[in-house]
Amino acid sequence: MAQINKQKVFFASYDSVWRAAHAVLKYPIAQENQDTGIIETEYIKGIDGWYPPNEQKPPSSGIRYKLILTFAKGRTEGRDSTRVTIDKKMEILRDFFSEPEPIESDGLEEKIIFYRIERELIINEALKRAN
Repeated sequence: MAQINKQKVFFASYDSVWRAAHAVLKYPIAQENQDTGIIETEYIKGIDGWYPPNEQKPPSSGIRYKLILTFAKGRTEGRDSTRVTIDKKMEILRDFFSEPEPIESDGLEEKIIFYRIERELIINEALKRAN
């Protein structure tokens, strides 16, 4: 399996990246704390969440996952930067009595979230310049 890139550095202020992440996340938030840099979603059923457009059928109804986004502010090459880490905790519930089994993410949803955050930042920067 290919290595999944779960981190990306954005050359934007921490607050801008935080707002962009909120704009692109379409799931209910279980907890968030801007001071510690954590956004955690509720558990999402596999059939209610995102799945690749090339999939012929929806995922198993026993699959659920949550996303944990971790933000860290810093400076890179003299510019504000914010590192975002996305951890997608997936598990499958085989039956009512068994413990959930962890499964690996394919990394596609994480890539899409990074892409959408980047696009949101570009759009916001263009709107600032236009005004």
